[in-house]
Amino acid sequence: MAPSLKRRRDYENDHENGFSYKHAQRQAVCFNGATSPHYFDSWMDLDLPSDAISIGSDLADTEGNFGDETICYGALYGAQVLLNSQTDMPKETQPWARYCFFKIEPDGRTHYLAGGGETSSKKRSILDCDTAAILTLIAERSRDISFAVVLGVDILRGKRKKSGKGLPVEVSVNLYGPRNSMSEVDRALSEIGTYRTYLQHPAFLEPGTPYINPQFFYPSSQKTDLRHLVGSSSQESDIKSKLSQEVEDVMESLDGSSEDITAAKSEDVQQILDNFLLNTRLKEYAIYQITC
Repeated sequence: MAPSLKRRRDYENDHENGFSYKHAQRQAVCFNGATSPHYFDSWMDLDLPSDAISIGSDLADTEGNFGDETICYGALYGAQVLLNSQTDMPKETQPWARYCFFKIEPDGRTHYLAGGGETSSKKRSILDCDTAAILTLIAERSRDISFAVVLGVDILRGKRKKSGKGLPVEVSVNLYGPRNSMSEVDRALSEIGTYRTYLQHPAFLEPGTPYINPQFFYPSSQKTDLRHLVGSSSQESDIKSKLSQEVEDVMESLDGSSEDITAAKSEDVQQILDNFLLNTRLKEYAIYQITC
C-alpha cells in the first residue's frame, strides 16, 4: 500500500526550493466589495506538488464501485462571512437544528451565500477573500466540486438590525464532490499547503451524505464512511473555548480583586477560589500567603 499523504510546510525556504509564487497569487474581493487585488499572505505560500504523494492508487478499488457517488470530503475551518441583515434562515432548516446550510455561489472572484432570491450584491452575504481564493483553486483543479457554508442558527434567530453594515461571523465550509475525485481535491489542497487547507470533520452534515476524508489516516486502503466523527471538531473547539474562558476568569479575579482578597478572611478566599478551581483545595499556608 502506498504511504500516507505527507506534507512539507517549509514557509521560509520556498524561494530556495525554486517554486514560483505566481500560481499561488489569486485576486479576491474583500468584504467591502472593492476590486483591488488581494493576495495570499506568507502563510498561504504553496508547497511543491512533488512533495505530495498521490493517494489515487489507494482509492482505486474503493472509487471503482461508487465513483459517481456524491460525498463530503470534510470541512475547512477559520472562514468568515459578512452576514447581511437581509439573509434569512433557509426554509428547509429544522426547528431543532443547531446549524444550517448555505450553498456558495461564485461570481468571478467573489463568493456569495446563495438563497433568498436577492440579486443585489449590497444585500447579499459574502465569504471572506482568503477562503474564496482557496475555493477558487480547488474548483479549478477538481471537477464537479461544490461548497456549502455551515452557520450556527442562533446567529440568525437572534435580533439583527435590518440596516447598516454586515456582521462578521465565523463559519466552516463543507466540500462536496464525486467519490472518485478525492485524490484531485487532496492534491489541490496539498499544493496550497497551509493549516487552513487541512480537511477536518464537518460540524454538521446532511442526512444520507457519506463523509470520506482523503486526508484522514486509514489503517487500510479501504476508505470508510466517517459520519460518526461529524461534529467532533466543533465539540473540541467549544471545549477549548470554555477552558480558555475559565482561565481568563481566574486571571481577572486575581488581578482585579487583589485588594478585596487581601482584606478578606481565609474562608472567604477559599469560597472565591472554589468558584473557579473546582478540583483544587489550597493548603492553609497557601491561603495565608494570599490574605497577607
